[in-house]
Amino acid sequence: MRTVHPKGSFVLQPDIQLFPRPGGGVVLQQQPLRAIRVNTAAFRALARSQKGLSLPMSEDTDTVDNTKKLLSFLDTLCQAEILAWSPPSEPYEPTVSIIVPVYNRADDLDVCLTSLLALDYPPAKLEIIVVDDASRDHTASVARRYPVRLVVMPQNVGQSAARNEAVRHANGELLAFIDSDCIADSGWLRELLPYFHDPRVVLVGGKVDAWDGGSLLDEYEKTNSALDMGPKVRVGASPISDVYVPTCNMLVRKTAYRAVQGLDADLHLGEDVDFCWKLKSHGYRCVYTPTGRVLHKHRTRLWDSLKRRFEYGTSEAMLYARYDQVTKRFPRQPIGLLMLLGGLVALLSQNLVLAGALFLLPVIEAIYKRRHLAHALDVRLSLPRVILATMKSHFLLIYYLTYYGVRYYFGLYLLTTIIWPTLWPLTLCLSVFPGVVDYYRKRSRLFLPAFLAFFWLEHLFYQLGAFRGCLSQGSFRLYEIKFVSSGFLPEARTGLYGRLQSLLRRRRTASA
Repeated sequence: MRTVHPKGSFVLQPDIQLFPRPGGGVVLQQQPLRAIRVNTAAFRALARSQKGLSLPMSEDTDTVDNTKKLLSFLDTLCQAEILAWSPPSEPYEPTVSIIVPVYNRADDLDVCLTSLLALDYPPAKLEIIVVDDASRDHTASVARRYPVRLVVMPQNVGQSAARNEAVRHANGELLAFIDSDCIADSGWLRELLPYFHDPRVVLVGGKVDAWDGGSLLDEYEKTNSALDMGPKVRVGASPISDVYVPTCNMLVRKTAYRAVQGLDADLHLGEDVDFCWKLKSHGYRCVYTPTGRVLHKHRTRLWDSLKRRFEYGTSEAMLYARYDQVTKRFPRQPIGLLMLLGGLVALLSQNLVLAGALFLLPVIEAIYKRRHLAHALDVRLSLPRVILATMKSHFLLIYYLTYYGVRYYFGLYLLTTIIWPTLWPLTLCLSVFPGVVDYYRKRSRLFLPAFLAFFWLEHLFYQLGAFRGCLSQGSFRLYEIKFVSSGFLPEARTGLYGRLQSLLRRRRTASA
């Protein structure tokens, strides 16, 4: 029997606390503040994960069955961000085929290939395939100066079809995709390959940084690039996950690539998202990690950049029409939603009493949470700590919702302000808040007004493209959102909303 368990170790996240209790224990997460009671076996496994919990690699049938159950439990905790899987330190050196599609970018290709030849990886296990997509410049002659395999397309077919053609010539176990206008760090492959120690992982993508050109647009792209997937490891393990990685920094097992017939050659934008979501719909697992960096040369002219954002929006509409399992999800926090709506009403009515009362809501909720944690789970926390965690959760929800509003409705905000000028304080707050948060969170070096101008223009063109895409697809699923529970389990809810639901259920049962 062949084991399919991942090597490496499962490690407890830094913000997790364990409280031993009779019959097991309690797991407490700091942000968002939530708790779960687990049995003795589960608590022991979590306690071991503080120093790193590795799965047994035995081929014995009973051991494999028990390990599968443990792995399923650990995966659930990873999805809840209680645990994180850390790949082993031992090297993983399969044969790799690096694929570089290129069209009329001779100078960029020169720089890209120079970086690829400097990779820290055994040359005997590496091949580089350049696909010249019927370029009209001297791209092919540049490629011939390097020890690479050159595939010349008879006519321009687009990046997806060019990559698919390259895969037909690839000999490596893994395919590594990078764009011709990218520069790879020397440790690019070394930092991404260890994630393939988990045999369930078929695709890994790394960080994409903007190529520093020195202009204001360059500075904006460095902190707000559409290709930057963020500072945290993300795992897409189910069809409902929206995790994806761009093809300018993507490694994938060749067997999985062929199993899903590769990239959709009919797509000229959004093909990377489509490919990742297609893999997950077939039961495969995708990983993004903020390591394995490549530098990407983005568009340097504002109009070209905005056109690309418009095209991104159009492609997103197509993707949501194609994959009905994927939906935008927000944490279900009625108090946070009430604070946002009440704050907007207070702003319009200039009611300071209402504004002050809204700030009391999370304090009252925190008092209840603290009492519930102490009585139901025997976990005692200081009131300031609970208030701070509760306020932070609601602040994040307000940020996510207002960002979503600017992303898809900023044009409507502008139109509303023109028709009803008295609403300008409301639309201004809704538009400024997420931009200011991004400015300080991402530590942009731009002057704040310049950052906000780029921020609003980017989202305006994106949503225009999204709306056009929805019209052409005949589907508006792109705008659908769902509010999901932020608790681990129903019995672990620590909010007023969960308590009210329980009371209502008991009343219905009693009346029946």
